[in-house]
Amino acid sequence: LESKLKAEGIMVLGKVNGVFKKRSSQRVYYEFKVDNRIYKGQSNELSDYKKSRKGSSIRVIYLPSNPNINKSHDDLYGG
Repeated sequence: LESKLKAEGIMVLGKVNGVFKKRSSQRVYYEFKVDNRIYKGQSNELSDYKKSRKGSSIRVIYLPSNPNINKSHDDLYGG
């Protein structure tokens, strides 16, 4: 799926819903809109965690054929 996201994905700005850290792992939850529908995703990428706060923007790449398939930009390409 990563190669398909890189080849066909569309980038949008999403909104961070939450930032959590538990022991040695971190997670950023986000949402974004496509055609007035809200889609959600999450990132475990450390760079997303370090620069994200609830309500901040995050770059998201999704498949136009199925926006449920998505990743943060940094998660897909490395932070």
